[in-house]
Amino acid sequence: MTTPLPADFKQNILHTFGEQFSEDLCHCLDSGKGDRSIRFNTFKYHSSLNLPEVPWHDNAYLIPGDTTFAYDPSWHAGLYYVQEAASMFVQQALNTIAFDHAEPLLCLDLCAAPGGKSTLLASWLGQRGTLVSNEIIASRTEILKENTIKWGLGNTLVTNNDPTQFEALGEVFDLILVDAPCSGEGLFRRDPLARNEWSLKQVGVNVERQQNILTNAWNCLKEGGYLIYSTCTFNKEENEGQIAFLKENFGAKFVPIAIQDDWNIVQTEAQGSYRFFPHCTAGEGFALCLLRKTDSSNDGKVKYKSKAISPVQWHRKFPLSDYFDAEKSGTQAYIANEQYMALTRHQAEICQSLLHSHYIKYAGTDIGSYKQKDFIPSHALSQSIYLNAKAFEEVELTYEEAIAYLRKENVLPASTSGKGLQLVTCQQAKLGFMKLISPTRSNNYYPNEWRIRQAPVLNVQMKFILELSV
Repeated sequence: MTTPLPADFKQNILHTFGEQFSEDLCHCLDSGKGDRSIRFNTFKYHSSLNLPEVPWHDNAYLIPGDTTFAYDPSWHAGLYYVQEAASMFVQQALNTIAFDHAEPLLCLDLCAAPGGKSTLLASWLGQRGTLVSNEIIASRTEILKENTIKWGLGNTLVTNNDPTQFEALGEVFDLILVDAPCSGEGLFRRDPLARNEWSLKQVGVNVERQQNILTNAWNCLKEGGYLIYSTCTFNKEENEGQIAFLKENFGAKFVPIAIQDDWNIVQTEAQGSYRFFPHCTAGEGFALCLLRKTDSSNDGKVKYKSKAISPVQWHRKFPLSDYFDAEKSGTQAYIANEQYMALTRHQAEICQSLLHSHYIKYAGTDIGSYKQKDFIPSHALSQSIYLNAKAFEEVELTYEEAIAYLRKENVLPASTSGKGLQLVTCQQAKLGFMKLISPTRSNNYYPNEWRIRQAPVLNVQMKFILELSV
């Protein structure tokens, strides 16, 4: 590691954790990159691997750090997500949560991009409600939307709004996840740039920003609702300090999470964050705390409800069941800007009233649109777990053909001589749609902005990943 650890950081760690612990931590941070980890989408893939498991999450595994994912069709098809092992501890917080009401749950991931925790939360939520996955930075909502579509559950709305806009709604959310912008000390092992950007002054800036975000989140959380607060940093100011802030100012109640001794998770103080250190646990640095709101700051009613007409409108004539399992998904067809989509009634209500004042980037599952009289399916339809696969002829691609398809090239599969719209698969993983026009020409409907931009060079690690979907 060529970039040295900041001197003030080392002094702060020494003061907080003691000499031996801080020495071991700093040595680990300077020792190079650790393993990576993947989490399977169990709605699309069920199996196990002969690899070290992530202890606190089922169906998640540690993968050698030099593994390549970009040329694995099963990754593009949303069969798994590449995520830091430590951050998967969100699952243990979710396992702790219990609600005593039967109404659909409304959850919010307030700082969601690129979408690792949102896809995890969406899997936990299933069909029990709706997840609003928000990102304040507009450019980062694109990757958030992409990962939401690839995950394929259809229970998520992707939004691009400032946290203050949610506070204005009143107490409407059952669960809020705040993975707060922070000083990034937990990334020092893998990202030298994070070291260059760190300073004590920036820590102070982050503390103030985090308190503003937490205030916004708390004020739109229902009484009895839960808040998960997490960071990827080590200092107490951005972790235990913020827990104290919520307790002192809002009466937040700390909720313990069951952990096992051999996980080597650290709590620096009673009712403090659950801490992950790379010399003790799998993954990079991480901290998480679960809190509950035990009283209300208002009458619990929505403060804002638009009287305007939403662009999302129910469309009773669209033949949704021809393309989508409307019964299993509990959805109906809606239309906005000539794009047809599948939404549950709960999602539609949120779009039409609660979030009408917000910018919604993506909702439910895009089904497709008409070009003159021809129906052009959306790529999101191919990724959905509710796709009516019988509606389309399937063509199985070889690995080389799949990579060409993902590069958005003119693909002419050897396995078919048919024409027309086809659902493209590789090792049974659904990649998208294409239209065979002639023996020498096809229309590749893979999203242009998602395409692989470089040709692959096969290696042992890549071949291993390819075998995940066999």
